[in-house]
Amino acid sequence: MSNPQLTENVEKSVKSVVLFWEKVQKYFFMRRVLTIIAQGVFFKKIYGLFLKITAVLTGIGGLALWVRGWVLISEMSRYGNAAGVIFGGLIVEVLLIVFLYAGVHTLWLRAVEIENLPESGYTVIPIIATSFKLVGELYAICSLFLGIAGAILIWLAGRMAGYMLPSFPMVDGTGSGFIAGLLTLILGLGFGLLALVVFYFFSETTIVLVDIAGRLKKNNEPLAEE
Repeated sequence: MSNPQLTENVEKSVKSVVLFWEKVQKYFFMRRVLTIIAQGVFFKKIYGLFLKITAVLTGIGGLALWVRGWVLISEMSRYGNAAGVIFGGLIVEVLLIVFLYAGVHTLWLRAVEIENLPESGYTVIPIIATSFKLVGELYAICSLFLGIAGAILIWLAGRMAGYMLPSFPMVDGTGSGFIAGLLTLILGLGFGLLALVVFYFFSETTIVLVDIAGRLKKNNEPLAEE
C-alpha cells in the first residue's frame, strides 16, 4: 500500500469518526442539563416548588397535630383540674390553627417570591438571602406560639401544662402560677424576636456583600480595558 493511499484512508477514517461524533453528540444530554442548572430559573422553580410542597405537608402535619391535641386534652382532663385543662386546651387549639395558617402562608409567599426573583447576575445568593428571612420568620412563629400557648396552659391548667407541652423550657411539670406563665411568654417573645433579628441580619449581610462585590467588579472593568 503506497503512502498516498494510506493518507487517503486515514483522512476518510478521520472524517467518518467526525461525522459519527456529530451524529451521536445530539444524544448526549449533560451539556444541556448543566446549562439549565447554571441558569437562575432552574433553582428558582425547583426551590419554589419544594417550599410549596413543604407548605402543604406542614398544613397536613399541623392538622394531624391539631387532632392529636384534642385527644391529649381529653386524656389530661381525667387527672385533675378538668375545667382549666379543657378551657386552656381549647384556647391553644384555636391558637394552633392561627399559627399553623401563619406558617403555611409564609412558606407559600416566600416560595412565590423566590420563583419571581429578578435576574441579578447571581444564581443562588438571592435564594439564600430570602431563605434566611424565611427561617427567621418560621422560627419566630413557632416560638411565639409556644410562648403564648405555654403561658395560657400554665395559668389555666397549672401543673398539667408540663404534660401537655413537655418540650418547652419553662414547662417542666413542676412550674405553675403567674410568674412561670409570664416567664414562658417572655421567653417565647424573646426567642422569636431574636430569631427575626439574627436571620434578617444574615439575609441583609448576604445582599450587602453581593452588592459590594458587584461594585468592585464594575470599578475594575475600566482598569482591565486599559
